[in-house]
Amino acid sequence: MPAVLASGLYETTKIGSDSSVTWGPTILATVIAFFVGLVVIAWLLRWVSTRSYTPFVIYRLVAGVLIMILLATGVLTA
Repeated sequence: MPAVLASGLYETTKIGSDSSVTWGPTILATVIAFFVGLVVIAWLLRWVSTRSYTPFVIYRLVAGVLIMILLATGVLTA
């Protein structure tokens, strides 16, 4: 979260002098995204604390193997 905040502040300083930026919608979207993020993080922490990590581990292993195969066959490039 601190990295995202720092990145947002940096980008804001870059566009701060641009008069075509409408700050009202930008601020509203930022506030809404912040609160939605908090709700999702709280939900995920609660969900993970009551369930097994096994489906996530299987998903990550399958995704990792698939990516390695695609890299080895040249379908994807690093």
